[in-house]
Amino acid sequence: MQRRNCKVDSKWFCYVCKSYMIRKTGKVITNVIRNAYFYYFGFSVSNTHKPWVPKLFCNAYSTISYKWSRGKKVCFSFSLPMLWREPKNHVDYCYFCLMNVVSLNAKKLAKYKYPEVSSVSKPVPHASNDPLPICPGTSANFMETCSSSPTNSGSDFNMDETYLVSQSELNDLVRNLNLSKQKSELLASRIQEWKYLDT
Repeated sequence: MQRRNCKVDSKWFCYVCKSYMIRKTGKVITNVIRNAYFYYFGFSVSNTHKPWVPKLFCNAYSTISYKWSRGKKVCFSFSLPMLWREPKNHVDYCYFCLMNVVSLNAKKLAKYKYPEVSSVSKPVPHASNDPLPICPGTSANFMETCSSSPTNSGSDFNMDETYLVSQSELNDLVRNLNLSKQKSELLASRIQEWKYLDT
């Protein structure tokens, strides 16, 4: 996409739920938040260095991330979060350029209809039969996991060598993880986007 400023800056949106933050307040994506996101959804926070990706979590979901990482019985309201892709242009593909935030207040925001564009996949609510993810540890144990986890790095990915995943290996992984069709398609899409799929 040709570089120019978007109509609304991406930094005023929540990375995980896509909401516009009226009060311009959000939480920086810390290592604890990154790891909670990874263990909850099964993939990493990514591309936050790109101008078309938000850099913050809203207060509500940063709080849920911290509470969930400490073993509290809380959860996100969806099984899949907002997914961000690079828009092809600023006219009809850019989520931020199609936002109209003039005179938008908290009351109006509650009923606001966010843009429908192919450059994003909106959050998918939990199905009634979906098992809720369980935190791999609580408090100190989870913090120790955060300090040693590969998602605890300055960049989104830090790999010395690139290994390409074959289709058969991907199929095996999907079976081993017992992923739903929706999540397996998301995993395949992400691996292909990161150019780790051997095609």
